[in-house]
Amino acid sequence: MSFRDEEDLMPAVRQLPNELVEKINNLTEFNELDRIEVFEELSKIFSLIPVRALPEQKNKEKAPIKCGWSKACVEKDEFNALDYIRNNAGVACGPASGVIVLDIDHVECFEKYLSENNISEDFKNTLTIETGSGKNHYYYQYPTDGFVYRKHQEKKDVEIIPGQSMSIVVFDVLGSGFQVVAPGSIHPVTFKFYTIKKNLPISPAPEWVLDLCRKEPIQDNTALPLEEDLAGTEIKYCYSVQDFPEFEEYEDESSDSSPQRRFKMHFDNSILWGYDKQCDKLSHPAMAFREGVYLALPRSRRSYLCFDLDYEDSANAWSTVGLPEPTIVIVNSQNGHSHILYELKDSVYWTCGRNDNKIRRKPIEYFNAIRYAYTEKLKADKDFTHVIIKNPFSGAWDTSWHDNSYMLKDLASFVELPSKKQYFENMRNGIFSGRNPELFYIARMWSNANVRKQIDEPSLFNSLLLYLNNYNSTKIVEHWPDRGPLDNDEVDRLAKYVSKWFWKNKDNPRYNRNMKKYGVMGLSPIDPALNDEERSKAAKDNKMLGTGYTHIAKRNNTDDVLRTTIDNLMASGKSLSDRNISKSSGKSINTVRSRRDFINVYIDSKKS
Repeated sequence: MSFRDEEDLMPAVRQLPNELVEKINNLTEFNELDRIEVFEELSKIFSLIPVRALPEQKNKEKAPIKCGWSKACVEKDEFNALDYIRNNAGVACGPASGVIVLDIDHVECFEKYLSENNISEDFKNTLTIETGSGKNHYYYQYPTDGFVYRKHQEKKDVEIIPGQSMSIVVFDVLGSGFQVVAPGSIHPVTFKFYTIKKNLPISPAPEWVLDLCRKEPIQDNTALPLEEDLAGTEIKYCYSVQDFPEFEEYEDESSDSSPQRRFKMHFDNSILWGYDKQCDKLSHPAMAFREGVYLALPRSRRSYLCFDLDYEDSANAWSTVGLPEPTIVIVNSQNGHSHILYELKDSVYWTCGRNDNKIRRKPIEYFNAIRYAYTEKLKADKDFTHVIIKNPFSGAWDTSWHDNSYMLKDLASFVELPSKKQYFENMRNGIFSGRNPELFYIARMWSNANVRKQIDEPSLFNSLLLYLNNYNSTKIVEHWPDRGPLDNDEVDRLAKYVSKWFWKNKDNPRYNRNMKKYGVMGLSPIDPALNDEERSKAAKDNKMLGTGYTHIAKRNNTDDVLRTTIDNLMASGKSLSDRNISKSSGKSINTVRSRRDFINVYIDSKKS
């Protein structure tokens, strides 16, 4: 190869046309035609995607609008002006745009980072965009050296007040699979335009930038690592620039309605997968299906009922107990254990992140009831997470597919569903389906009683984690001697989820009525050995005690308010008439009159 040939393989050192820079920097108002014209010109240079300008939902600003947008990082999309009406544009970083971007979030901390790492100012000699918030984006050439460059986020703990700190983002390096708001867009908070600060040629990325986000590409002949080699590793992004996996090689989706195709289409644009149950890798679906031994199903919805059968010759257990034929049966040929999956015609949407209050509870309860009944009938693992499954496309397993899909009511017709009364009886009597449900129940009950005793969310988390670790090492071991305690990481995740939910909802009227005085009377649990009549009598006695306690608590609270009111009226020299006390305290005139004896005694005590 000649020197000239090698030179042709190098990425072009681009510089934005001066006419385009002038158009961008002269944008002074939200003019659709001018902005779309700018975006169209930019699309000839970079791979653009539409992103949100003024989102309806909080924390959705600057988010891509289209599903599967990350493909634009590898292959440029055709520009469609309609996509950018009332929207911003984003530059899809990576091979398609040929850029990797350094995004500065905290200028002062970034300067300290440069000083501490002896980094020179040369990195500024490239195309520089000034954002709507006044910070900088530095554009560099995306390397073609056989490595894939993803994202790095540099954070730092900053003390806000003495003894309390918070984590802030110093800067991001954005590579393949990520996007950055394009010049000509408008900032959703400041309403200022992203402009060109320095129109210099896009220079090669500094080595310190590349070192932060370089990822090893996975080759087809890469040997599978041992399980112990992966233990405790962080999630790794697995993409190859040279051989980016396509979804079924652009096959005609409309002509394929097989269960295999429906299974693949159930997943999002990225899948967590792994060589073991940790699922510590994240990649495009096609790579996950090809490389993964285990897959993680999407957490936002349930399109499959999954069961883990940890015993030999379990593949046909469904037939033996009279259940319908599954959609997928995945068998470990070495020990005969299996996963069986029933596909649902309609997905059940799950609480996930910020949508907790937007999800219908009835379908989830119905789904859980069916899953509970099938688990009992199949004698499946009650500790199964129903999220991490064997990859049916992996050569490690024997997989059989059946073109079946079911409505929930169809699956329910094969079993007797537990009632809510039975469920709560099980909870009350300590009858749990597994270690996870037991610890989850205990975490909720403890948080109910203690959330208002904590000063902040970290305190709630730390206290709950301490309690759960102790419960896990004692009670869980005692209740499940054949399985032992749960992993510390699992306990930690559960404590984070429960503490976060309770702290967020402690003032929510929908939930906080259950968090006020839980267990305040310290009544002993009702003996589960009692018959129905004795149990009903014990419950009635407890209710009467609770009513009496509430009455006394309300009266004491009223008396406290009346004392304060009398003190204020006496200090201001006003009359201590029933009407004045009622008006100042907010209590009704009848309440004040009913407590007149108490009021007179208190007034006499103050005068003496």
